[in-house]
Amino acid sequence: RQSAQLLDAQQQLRGAERATKEAEGALATSEARCAELQKLEDSGEAARVELAAKAFAAVERIHELMAEAQRAKEMHTQLQEKLEEETRRANEAERCTTAAATTS
Repeated sequence: RQSAQLLDAQQQLRGAERATKEAEGALATSEARCAELQKLEDSGEAARVELAAKAFAAVERIHELMAEAQRAKEMHTQLQEKLEEETRRANEAERCTTAAATTS
């Protein structure tokens, strides 16, 4: 009777050892998957940081372009005003020349 109990206990021990090995294998697999997921998360975070940096740079460039456009608009306005003034002067000079030619 004791040998039957001993055999039963040995079988239970072997079963427990198998279950322990399976659990250890599952734990190792789970840890490996966790490590892979952490790597993916880290690379995703790096990609988000890089994307945010690119977006910030793009916004900065947009601001630069807007400032350049404003300067160009102001220069255009100044040139337009100079052109109008030169046109008035040329028209006045032409009127004076025409008036002088008709009076002489």
